[in-house]
Amino acid sequence: MADLHITWEEYNKKTEQLASMVYKDGWDFNQVVCIAKGGMRVGDIMARIFDVPLAVLSVAVSYTHLTLPTNIEV
Repeated sequence: MADLHITWEEYNKKTEQLASMVYKDGWDFNQVVCIAKGGMRVGDIMARIFDVPLAVLSVAVSYTHLTLPTNIEV
């Protein structure tokens, strides 16, 4: 999958467009829930725009399928 690169200006514009779409669709909600693996900034902006609380979900990733080096000293 190719990387996607956008400017902060584009990022902010897309977030505003998302907020506008949510508002125009008439969504009625009492909080914004975001995932900490990349969704916190958008979640924070949306919560501020709509003046609702922000809930953050943390995601744990399992790396048990990886082979780690045995020569690491802690």
